[in-house]
Amino acid sequence: DKSDKKEKENKPNAKTFASAVGLPEWITDPRSFMDTLLKECHPHHEEERISNETINWQKCEYTCRHHPHEQGHIKQLPEGTPCGNGKNCKNKVCEEEPTPLPSCR
Repeated sequence: DKSDKKEKENKPNAKTFASAVGLPEWITDPRSFMDTLLKECHPHHEEERISNETINWQKCEYTCRHHPHEQGHIKQLPEGTPCGNGKNCKNKVCEEEPTPLPSCR
């Protein structure tokens, strides 16, 4: 089937992108995640660079850089961004998701 073949051809590219940026497994859509961060860096500057090394998951922030050797500028990860297994960014901090209490019903 042609659609199966096309899907298989597209999968290696997505996997290559995910492994290239080296994001942790809790980021389920690496391309969309990185696109969001890049747009937040500077909407009109297309030379921004971000990688897993420039993301501080515990502080829920990341560094945007125009050139590899410059210091760059720090931005906050969007509220609700996964920052660990079972953790999300909340109020600029990586917090564990509360475990729901069992219902008495």
